[in-house]
Amino acid sequence: TYYLPEAHTGTATLRHLLSHTGGLPHDIPREVLPYDEHTTEARIAEASLALEPVAAPGERVEYSNAGITLAALAVERATGLPFPKALQALVLEPLESS
Repeated sequence: TYYLPEAHTGTATLRHLLSHTGGLPHDIPREVLPYDEHTTEARIAEASLALEPVAAPGERVEYSNAGITLAALAVERATGLPFPKALQALVLEPLESS
């Protein structure tokens, strides 16, 4: 996507990432990023950016935590806000659902 030029997502769009059709694997392999007390959102995002696709965008549906992580990172980069604040300001407040 435009805000993630270093990602290996090819032509995947934000819609692909959010609908689990971005071609990314289900999750980050534990040998790449072991989940422990030192795992931060920043480390997860960094590891997600480095993932190689398992399919072309739009080719198949495969649930992907990594794709959702990259979608949140794209929102952060586009808005300049941490994802929770962007969600609050751009989605929840306009819906009066905060």
